[in-house]
Amino acid sequence: MKKLRLILGLLTVGMITWSLHSCRDEERNNEREQAVTLYQRTCRAASIYTDSLSKAKDSTEVTDLFNRFEERLVEINYSVLPDTDYGLSEGENDTIKMMLDTLLAVHDLRLRQLGEKKQEPIDSIDSLVSGQNVHLTSAAVKIKHE
Repeated sequence: MKKLRLILGLLTVGMITWSLHSCRDEERNNEREQAVTLYQRTCRAASIYTDSLSKAKDSTEVTDLFNRFEERLVEINYSVLPDTDYGLSEGENDTIKMMLDTLLAVHDLRLRQLGEKKQEPIDSIDSLVSGQNVHLTSAAVKIKHE
């Protein structure tokens, strides 16, 4: 009788261990699926917006497209679980980085082609008071030192 209880106990522990292991595998598979979804959506958005930016007719359209791209990235990131980006492979991260670098290069090139000067961000108080013309667009305040 004691041997039967021992065997049943071991079988129960084994079944619990097996079920926890299979749940963990499903969780890992789901995390990977989420990472693949994040990768594919990000690459697709970067490709579409890069193409659209290259065909923009004026600087207002370039700015509007870039703002919509930023909003789209936020939507994509909120559509997957938090920390899903940790599940991306090194190659996937590199691809996303290269696509975003290309998008930024096209953005800057189109603004230059259309005669719009790229606004340098304020990186310190020194640059603010150094006599440069500075536009703080996020605060909708323009400060001009001459």
